[in-house]
Amino acid sequence: NDQFSFIILSSGFTEFGDFEINYYIENKTSDMDLMFSWHDVSVNNYMFDIYFAKSLISGRRAYGSITFYDYKLDQNSITSIDEIEYELKVYDYNDWLSDPLLKTVFTYNPEE
Repeated sequence: NDQFSFIILSSGFTEFGDFEINYYIENKTSDMDLMFSWHDVSVNNYMFDIYFAKSLISGRRAYGSITFYDYKLDQNSITSIDEIEYELKVYDYNDWLSDPLLKTVFTYNPEE
């Protein structure tokens, strides 16, 4: 939208067996530092304990990755990833109690 972007660029298994999602984020605001975070993440309909939060000052952009570690995938017998569901929350980094700018559930299908 006109305030921020969160874009998944690519994903796949690493040589170590971890699954990695590469992303691009952009804070398009001129006066607000933003926090991007994932909540209630599931992989192939199994709830997955992952922590992702990234702050970005106004007018900046960044690239990064989110890693799903192999030992956690093994715990749920996940050998391929068909679907990742997550709630993306974007909010004012300096006012965590304010209403989020975005709080939406998304589904990512890596094979598509």
